[in-house]
Parts: sequence; C-alpha cells; structure tokens
Amino acid sequence: MEQYEKAVKQIFAETITQVNRVKLGDVNYHLQCKIETIKLLLENSEKEELEAKNNLDTSASEYWNGRIKSYLMVIDMLKDLSLSINKLTR
Repeated sequence: MEQYEKAVKQIFAETITQVNRVKLGDVNYHLQCKIETIKLLLENSEKEELEAKNNLDTSASEYWNGRIKSYLMVIDMLKDLSLSINKLTR
C-alpha cells in the first residue's frame, strides 16, 4: 500500500510539472502574439509620424513620436517577460 501511495504521488507531481510547462508555453505564445500586434501598431505610428512631419504638423508629429516610444517600451517589457517565462520552463 505504501509503494502504491508513493507511486501515485510521484505520478501526480510529474503531471503537475507537465501541466505547468504547457500553461507557461501557452502564456509565452500569447505574449509573442501581443508583441507582433504591437509591432504592427508601431509600424502604423511610424507612418503617421512621417506623414505629420511631411505636412509640417509638429503637434501631430510629437503625438505619434510619443506613441512610438511607448510601443517600443512595451515591446521591450513583453520580451523581458517572455525571457523570464522561458527561464521558468527550463
């Protein structure tokens, strides 16, 4: 009976570890999707900033520049989070 309980506990522990890895993998995948989405927003903001500069609209140019800086910071933060998650799965 004691061996059976040990075996069940070991199987349970291994299963929990595998489930946690899958969950972390899902989170990492969703982070990568968010990063790609923000990159698209960044690209659009860069185009808008260029258009504002070409129209000599400094107010709009500054607005788009602020968005660009924010998107770049968010991308860096999400990449750091993704790296931390990858370290957890090892």
